[in-house]
Amino acid sequence: MKTITSVLIGLVAGFVILGILTIGGITLYYLLSEPTPTEYGGSPNIDPALQQQIEGNVVWIKYEYGGRSNYGDYTESSATGSGVITEKNGATVYIYTNRHVIDCAYTDSCLTKSYERVQVRTPDGKLHRVRKIHLSPHQLDAAILEITALDAAKYPAIARESDLNIGENVIAVGYPGYADRFVEFSFATGSVSAVRRLLAPDGYGFKSIESDAYTYFGSSGGGLFDTKGQLVGLNTWIDQRAFDQKSIALQFNSLPARQEFLTCTEGQYSDGETCLPYCEANEIPLDDGTCGKPCEDFYCSMTPMRADNSLRCIEENGERLCCDQGQILGEDGYCHLPCTTAGTYCMDFDAICYNNECIVCPHGYELYEDGFCY
Repeated sequence: MKTITSVLIGLVAGFVILGILTIGGITLYYLLSEPTPTEYGGSPNIDPALQQQIEGNVVWIKYEYGGRSNYGDYTESSATGSGVITEKNGATVYIYTNRHVIDCAYTDSCLTKSYERVQVRTPDGKLHRVRKIHLSPHQLDAAILEITALDAAKYPAIARESDLNIGENVIAVGYPGYADRFVEFSFATGSVSAVRRLLAPDGYGFKSIESDAYTYFGSSGGGLFDTKGQLVGLNTWIDQRAFDQKSIALQFNSLPARQEFLTCTEGQYSDGETCLPYCEANEIPLDDGTCGKPCEDFYCSMTPMRADNSLRCIEENGERLCCDQGQILGEDGYCHLPCTTAGTYCMDFDAICYNNECIVCPHGYELYEDGFCY
């Protein structure tokens, strides 16, 4: 069986580099880089009433968070994306979006969280605080947001039950990344070029829709609709391998049911498998589900790792003595252990090779045996 690796770029805006995710043999690269707009011919004429209906289904999302990065330092950042209103139950409104829009851990932008805030702007211009976040099982790039909006009865999108046909016309909508200060709506048409069957790491099967309906950065989580205004997918990735850029959406009717999505109680967040506490900037989650300072538990029993740069090549009795076997003589005259590849080493004097990766901790931090700086 072949493993196909695709270069796919997430459409979220706000992170410079969001990280890499591999699902079912597909490598997803998330980064922010403004694309050059492309016009496609042969697009269908859209009835203004249908366009207005579709616009009423799509929302703008802003995500803010603070927490520890993968290097152990505290960081704060924000991102924007899009979502689709799919259901209303009383005053509760359910919005589908991509997980990478509202979860910094999914894109390896954070390791632990101290706080996170998600806000949704509905088509009527009102800003709503998200009350609950539900994450898709099987590590799929999907999430559901809950807001309270009494006047949202006209908004929910109608999902299409049947699969799309190759060549069928579609409409991709969302709020591009520059909509942070200005409400800008992206509305693009195109046709379906492929419907692919994919497998999550645990074997769950789902589908993606490939089309030439151009999507902009910041449109992640926005809707892909058919020409009747029915929701068929969530705009998720851009495939830049092809000469003519392809947009890829998660097929909506292949996602797990809303009741299967994972959520946590107030004061906790989900990592897709379990619930973890929000910890202060100087704390970490402990095994018992609480937060504690690193020196109150596991980390106090360990000693910091140190870079060993003590050996030099020297001249002795006319003979040049160099590094021990397995070490590399650097340009600085020191012997270094190889890191990354057999012929390279960590160039920074303070760097430590951990799991074949050169790591430099921020000033005042030490690298511990779990690979993080504290």
